[in-house]
Amino acid sequence: MPTSRSQASKWTKAVRDRLPEWIAGTVQPVIQEALDQTKLGARLEISGDHKDKLLLHYPAVKEGTGYVAPVVTLEFGGRATGEPHAAMPVTCDIDGQIEGVTFPTASPIVMSVARTFWEKATATHVYCAQGRIRSER
Repeated sequence: MPTSRSQASKWTKAVRDRLPEWIAGTVQPVIQEALDQTKLGARLEISGDHKDKLLLHYPAVKEGTGYVAPVVTLEFGGRATGEPHAAMPVTCDIDGQIEGVTFPTASPIVMSVARTFWEKATATHVYCAQGRIRSER
């Protein structure tokens, strides 16, 4: 652990400086190889002000309202603790509905919904207190 705020800031800067290269050189190729093998038609994009996000754009099966974009955001960063987290089962909604057809499942480790809620609630409180509400959303 850093012994001072100054050292912590230096560590954070070092992580931020190295992170885009690690994402592009280590993470993106692994996911891209899997996408290429499955031929899903998805594409990857490095994003974020600090190039610390990897966006996985996938073709939508059905057009909706546009509220939820057909993209999965993988966020990386040195400040994230990764806690609390849990393995969450992911299954296809249509699994079990077509006789003789099975769909893959996964159990990725994800941030707890409670953590996400408190981050959003805290941000909402700060924006309201500061009068910086940016949209109806």
